Amino acid sequence: MANIVNRGVKHLRTSYCGQIPNPGQLRTGYSRYEASGSVDMMKPLNTRLTPNMIATCVDLCATCEDTPQCAAWYLSALSCLFPGLLDVSKRVFKESGYNVTMRNEETIRPLLIELKPWVDNRVCLAMIGQIILIMYKNIDDRSYGEYFRKRANAINKEAGLDTSLLADGSDVLFDIKIARKIKKFAGSHPELRSAVLVMILNNRHGMTWVAKVCAYLAEIISWTEMSVFMFVFDTLCLTKSPVLQDHRVKNEVQYLMYACQKITSTDQPQYYSIFYPIEAAHSLNRSRFETLVEVSHQIRSGQKRTIAQFAAGSNVRADPLITALVKMHDAHMLKVKPGAFHYLTDFDIDQMEREMEQAERNAAAQGGGGEGDAVV
Repeated sequence: MANIVNRGVKHLRTSYCGQIPNPGQLRTGYSRYEASGSVDMMKPLNTRLTPNMIATCVDLCATCEDTPQCAAWYLSALSCLFPGLLDVSKRVFKESGYNVTMRNEETIRPLLIELKPWVDNRVCLAMIGQIILIMYKNIDDRSYGEYFRKRANAINKEAGLDTSLLADGSDVLFDIKIARKIKKFAGSHPELRSAVLVMILNNRHGMTWVAKVCAYLAEIISWTEMSVFMFVFDTLCLTKSPVLQDHRVKNEVQYLMYACQKITSTDQPQYYSIFYPIEAAHSLNRSRFETLVEVSHQIRSGQKRTIAQFAAGSNVRADPLITALVKMHDAHMLKVKPGAFHYLTDFDIDQMEREMEQAERNAAAQGGGGEGDAVV
């Protein structure tokens, strides 16, 4: 039998190995297209005009119809506060096919743009703080206005501001149409998102208004795009649910543990999806632990905590497995109710893995068997 296999392998090598290109002989570079579009960005020559230029860029952004130019005014405002973002912004525009023309208080005149009057630095800071959130938060018709109204109010307080940002008494700077344009261009670029976050994290320490606003933003942005994972983690992992030891969801538990290990191996796990977007898209994909998400949803559905975002994306189904797992969890919670501090300090991934393996062996001994190993 071994001779037959060896002859077969030799035949395959002879027939097909010659068709496989040698990586060393391939040209793996890609064509770099010349920029064909153009956008304008602004930076003040006189730093005393920085507040004027921030207010001007925000105003231009709020009324711009062209998506790339809207993003250019947006990034100009951010770059006025964080100059280190300017080079990153230019590079992103160039990669997207746009040349950047830099303007200042002198060269904007041909564009028929007038600088806004001077505004309080705290107003500018509150503006920047609010519009930064657009890069990281979902832009949803149902919640956009209310969400940003509350956040804007909180940011105003952090900036030491007791007045409204707009003349009509409101604080939300952009309507949802403009927010979507910004999200589409700037909010979808990994380098921009990580660069802005670095600026926030590096300026959040101290007693200044800037530090207070940056500290608030750092907290709000934490765990961005990780809500499904955190939902399952809070519901099942922190409570040491026996659901995680059930052999019928072994694959999903392995995926969940893989995600835990990836996240906790980083220096700042709360920003995992921003600093490692490609890896996060794979490890945090909802489909990798769909059953655990459904179980968590049904466990939480009877509690007071609002989970509308999960209910909207969840296909609640009358699955006997899910029903059994929910009952298993509920029975566990009736017997064991340690304090929250115990949950947070006593969770052990390695211990959970050992317990899961033991549960699998017990199930196999009883004739249950598993589903096979997951590939991560």
